[in-house]
Amino acid sequence: MPAQKNMMIIFGILLSTFGLAYFAIDYFLFPPKVENKEKAKTFYRMPTQIVNLSGTNGTRYLKIELVLEYDCHSLEKAQKALEDQKTILIDSLIMWVSNKTISNIDGFENKEILKEEIRQKFQKILNDSLTITNIYYQTFLVQ
Repeated sequence: MPAQKNMMIIFGILLSTFGLAYFAIDYFLFPPKVENKEKAKTFYRMPTQIVNLSGTNGTRYLKIELVLEYDCHSLEKAQKALEDQKTILIDSLIMWVSNKTISNIDGFENKEILKEEIRQKFQKILNDSLTITNIYYQTFLVQ
């Protein structure tokens, strides 16, 4: 009986060793595929706009050019949505920025606030076509 018990213990140890060896070799020779969940950043450049600022009697203006960063499920659909809504986006930008005074856009913090306001306005226009993740200034010139 003790010999049979020893054989069962040895068999269990061997089985465990071979099982671990199999999974170790399988893991190192064929590592699990890790999906890259991070999407590539996608950008859309808006045309440059020149807008008269509020409260300046037409003597001061802002030259602004934006680049939109967005996430989407389908790049083709997102680009089509942006092109289809381009006129509305430009109109919205002009109307929103023309209501700003120089003090509303002066300084880093106010520029960041303006970016977020524009992002929210654009997101409402574009609905679920895509998600605007950030807006970058390419040109921001007050004359």
